[in-house]
Amino acid sequence: MKTSNSDQQQTLGRHFDAIRETQADTAWVAAGLAEQIDAARLCADAGAALAAREAPVAAVPLARWDAARIADREFVTELACTLRLPVRSTETLIAESQTLMHELPATRAALQKGSITYRHAQAVMHQAWSLPAEALPGFELAPLKSAPTLPWRT
Repeated sequence: MKTSNSDQQQTLGRHFDAIRETQADTAWVAAGLAEQIDAARLCADAGAALAAREAPVAAVPLARWDAARIADREFVTELACTLRLPVRSTETLIAESQTLMHELPATRAALQKGSITYRHAQAVMHQAWSLPAEALPGFELAPLKSAPTLPWRT
């Protein structure tokens, strides 16, 4: 028996619904990853501060990096290996995670709900980085109102 055009369209619609659900799940996972990365960053920062107090200057003669810088590089490199990402991409992800967790709570909440994608969140973050800190609360809400209905742009 042949399927009708109507049946075909309903089946296709169910596929699109499943895709949208998966995309929302992906956004939720991205928000969780940002939270985990920022928690690890805070832990690494505490370790770096301890290392800097114990050995403010590297024990290597003529070293250009102090203990805090070495600890930072170790964290970034270890995270890059864990995520299988280039170091520069990892540095960006760390900065984005910190921004979501500490500066753009409404963006993080929208991402956790799945009402925006990570690309939407990145667009908000990248614009927010160009603003003074006092402008962030008012700025953040404006793009979040329309973001769920707009495609992301780089």
